[in-house]
Amino acid sequence: MWYDDLTLVKQLGEALSNAEYFEDNAEFRSFLTKPQKFNPVYDVWESAGFPTSDEDDNWDDFVDSLSDDEGETDDTDDNGTS
Repeated sequence: MWYDDLTLVKQLGEALSNAEYFEDNAEFRSFLTKPQKFNPVYDVWESAGFPTSDEDDNWDDFVDSLSDDEGETDDTDDNGTS
C-alpha cells in the first residue's frame, strides 16, 4: 500500500500542507497516524501526477480536485474497520 512507503506519506503530507488542505493540527496528526484514511486523497494526488507545489504540472487540477472531494476520506483501515 502507498502508506507503507514513508517517502510517499511525506510527499503527500507536503502537498496537502502546501494546498492548505488540513484545517488544523489535529487533522494533520490524523494523517500522520492513519494515512490509510486518506486513500481517496492519495488517488486524486496520483491522478494529478504527484504534484507537491504550485511549481509542478497539474498542481491547480490537484487543488481543485481536493476542494471538490473535501471531507470525503475513507474511515476504514486495510481490514475494513474504523
